[in-house]
Amino acid sequence: MNTGSVQRLFILALILGLAVLATGCGGVGATQDENQPLKVLDIYPQLGETEIAIDTSIIAVFSDNVFAEQDCSDSTNLNTSTFALRSCPVAGGGQAVNSMVTCSIFYEADGTTVVREERTTAVLVPQSPLDAATRYCITILETVEGETKDALGVVVESYFVTSQ
Repeated sequence: MNTGSVQRLFILALILGLAVLATGCGGVGATQDENQPLKVLDIYPQLGETEIAIDTSIIAVFSDNVFAEQDCSDSTNLNTSTFALRSCPVAGGGQAVNSMVTCSIFYEADGTTVVREERTTAVLVPQSPLDAATRYCITILETVEGETKDALGVVVESYFVTSQ
């Protein structure tokens, strides 16, 4: 065998070895772990949004069902302790807002209200109007789990400011 053939064989063996290594480390051909962490896909009001109405509800959309199939208001891990709203002045302090958590299974499609099977949207409803011109903080704790997803693993925080 000449030197060129040996080099080509060495390079081919190296490429095959890397391909096997990549497959074993989550590369092509690897299977996905079904228990991936839950994610918050969207929050309303958006981070830093201003001029929010004092009668608003807070909406969080998750990557998995967070409510039981039979009852939209039944969640073992998503409640006002794990999904909360409080006033949060820049100077510190603040006060918890008395609220309730439910889910939304409705959405609008071409002007028609449609019911969906997914229970991925949580709605935090304040029990009284929010104060005007006030900064509010939203907190979702890392312990919130999905139906088939592991816990968030991180605290999700956001804030908004109500209108005058």
